[in-house]
Amino acid sequence: MSAAFVYHTERIAGKEIQKPLPKKLHAIIQMYLLMLLKSSLPEEYRVLPELNVICGGERIVPDITVYQRGAKFVDGDLADQPVLAVEIASPKQTFSDLLAKCERLVEAGTAMTWIILPEKRQGWMFSGLGLEQATEALGGGLVEAGLAEMWDEMEREK
Repeated sequence: MSAAFVYHTERIAGKEIQKPLPKKLHAIIQMYLLMLLKSSLPEEYRVLPELNVICGGERIVPDITVYQRGAKFVDGDLADQPVLAVEIASPKQTFSDLLAKCERLVEAGTAMTWIILPEKRQGWMFSGLGLEQATEALGGGLVEAGLAEMWDEMEREK
């Protein structure tokens, strides 16, 4: 008897939705950003991958979450809103899917979200000010991530 592997699930609009399994490009970008953010952020912030974030009655799992130390957690889930959430496209995820998650996060109080499309070499920033395509760097607050450096890292690891 074999058990089916179940990856992280999100609860959005009252439905449990399984996150797609990430592939190599996703993992490369995620690791690059985790290391960059960890080394660049002031000490009062923490950066973690795949952390459950409570947004009202929903549970969203950004690929990367940056939050202030001392933030409130409930049963291991982040109850305070992050200052930055990052979504990296996996196969079968659309830009619209990722933007909808970012909209929910921002509506709940997240200051800034980034959307990264590795296959298209595109980065976007979404906040209460709207959606903006990044041309040179993802930013909007605490830290910046240069797109050229990120794409170079991805190419080195292909």
